[in-house]
Amino acid sequence: MSYKHTVLGGTFDRLHDGHISYLKTAFENADRVTIGLTTDKLHGDKEFGNIIQAYNLRREDLLKTIKARWPQVPVTILPIDDIFGPSITDSSIEAIVLTEITLKNGKKINAERIKRGLNELKIIKYPIISAQDDRMLGSSRIRRGEIDRQGKVYNQSFSRTLSLPENLRPELRKNLGTVIKGSEDDKDKVAVEVRKLLEKEKYTLSIAVGDIVSSTLEGAGFTFDMKVIDFKTQREFLPSFSGNERFDAENMAGTINEASAKLLEKEIEKIIKNKMETVIKINGEEDLLVLPVILLAPLDAIVFYGQRDVGVVMIKVTEKMKKQVAELIANFT
Repeated sequence: MSYKHTVLGGTFDRLHDGHISYLKTAFENADRVTIGLTTDKLHGDKEFGNIIQAYNLRREDLLKTIKARWPQVPVTILPIDDIFGPSITDSSIEAIVLTEITLKNGKKINAERIKRGLNELKIIKYPIISAQDDRMLGSSRIRRGEIDRQGKVYNQSFSRTLSLPENLRPELRKNLGTVIKGSEDDKDKVAVEVRKLLEKEKYTLSIAVGDIVSSTLEGAGFTFDMKVIDFKTQREFLPSFSGNERFDAENMAGTINEASAKLLEKEIEKIIKNKMETVIKINGEEDLLVLPVILLAPLDAIVFYGQRDVGVVMIKVTEKMKKQVAELIANFT
């Protein structure tokens, strides 16, 4: 059935396949659509709400998608600061698109419309779209760093232990992020430069992979949410290594061990939930674990690792960076 005027609302952060299906339900069942787009006022209780895209960017992405897919349907996008928006003031609206999760909001909207002497809205139920792991495809999971916009689940890259092929070694010698040049003898200089960069960055989590990079930045007063260390530098044990340390996981040189990757995922989840700091001690070599750290960390996390004879590399975890790392790991054997 087609309606003359349909309404729907949402945050539409990082427009994904679930959003496209949601919009399709509205635009293919209406002659005209109004969208209530949330402002910052409604993001306070959302996980990683501080990294939700700006209103203007979300609006721009919505309009671009709608124009490309449903150019014949007139659309109005309005800012909303509550669950109601235009749905309780516009008498021309006939229907509202809701999911099982938002049905309760639809009942509140209809109750308010009746109070105002308006007709009840017909409810169009939209089926929730699942990601690759059969869990909901949602923006909060994208911000958490668990999935991409098509619902691909990043942790499924580590269903087995992976080995670095020889032909990929030159690729991994390239720096993945911003380089702060300096040797181990220039620790103070490196630390000062990193602090300058961090003053300009807003980030969700901070993670260091490597003993020297950890100690260098901690010496400058920087505290990490997570450190991944193996008590070595250039494959030689550090003087501080006693031999009695208890390791959390094993990871052979040139590999990404499945168990190590799963441990990283588990500990990142704990940090997100409990805001706790953690140190993961690796028996073997931690170098390649920077890749699963990037792939499993939330968006806007900052990851540091050391590059031999170069200095410290600082990476801001973005969707683009995750895609780049996922493509690298797909070539492991």
